[in-house]
Amino acid sequence: MNGPQVVVVGAGVAGLACAQELTRRRIPAVVLDRARGVGGRCATRHVDGRPVDFGTFYLHAASDEFVAALGELDPAGRIDGWPERVREPKLACQPDSLLPGTVRFARRDGVSVFPKHLARGLDVRLERRVTALAADGPRLRLEVAGAGPLEADVVVVAGAVTESLALVEPLVAGWPDAAAGLERIRAVPFISTLTVMAGYGDAPQPDFDAWFPFEATMLHAIGNDSSKREAGAEMVLVLQARPGFSVEYMDRPPAEWTGELVWEAAELLGPWAGRPRWTQSHAWHTARVLPRDVLGGAMVFEREPGRAGPRVAVIGDAFAKSAGMEAAYESGVAMAARIAAPG
Repeated sequence: MNGPQVVVVGAGVAGLACAQELTRRRIPAVVLDRARGVGGRCATRHVDGRPVDFGTFYLHAASDEFVAALGELDPAGRIDGWPERVREPKLACQPDSLLPGTVRFARRDGVSVFPKHLARGLDVRLERRVTALAADGPRLRLEVAGAGPLEADVVVVAGAVTESLALVEPLVAGWPDAAAGLERIRAVPFISTLTVMAGYGDAPQPDFDAWFPFEATMLHAIGNDSSKREAGAEMVLVLQARPGFSVEYMDRPPAEWTGELVWEAAELLGPWAGRPRWTQSHAWHTARVLPRDVLGGAMVFEREPGRAGPRVAVIGDAFAKSAGMEAAYESGVAMAARIAAPG
């Protein structure tokens, strides 16, 4: 069971950024993810051959480091300044990203082009669900559903907060100084989001790119996905629910909450919005963490602190100095630098 020095669990932006930086520093790494594609919440689904962004609507950056990372993408298909036509921007997840002069853009080919770019050249193994971690002598062993176990010196867990905790806690609970770190992770509040993609054929385009309706009771955001696609593309809206509604309906049949969100879209936009040609739904159990709730840095657990031995790290947007995709990226890069540091 000889394995790489580092295994990263999770092929979202944080995990891919970590693995890419480790590779740049010539440290072997493997990335495992249970999904069929990379990206996590930086997600694009193809419906009838056209992309639909159903996680984050657009890419944005504040730090020079992340501006440079996004700048590595092929400029073809980049729509600078999107969204430009925004209703009630103060209610957006990250309203500062909508201020004039900020670096933000959409992609005609979908936001998932960014994690796909980060994944280039990496050993990414998809549809590999890690079911357990164990300390196997001087190394760590990962049990992987449908595949043989894998060993590593360091495991970096880069999933949603609740999923990361469930994987890490059974192994490290008895390690020195682990209890306080686990309690801090357990206390991180997170926001759930139910999302509906709705296609309307050749219906007229709304006069906004994104709307964060104040008076809505169920909808937190409406994205006009069509306004970032090629001319003539089907009119598609992406409806994202408010946190309270999402928690209440999370375990109910998707058809039930899909109908509710489409109904409120019609209340806001007109009867046509209540008659989509098709819908697809997705439940983000852990969609995001608020900036006020982040932990400031990665959580690292060592079986023998101060000595060479197994280490487990937890990274992601909750483990940085701010929140969002940029924070997830910076969390991954910082963790790679920490692993590569002498001693």
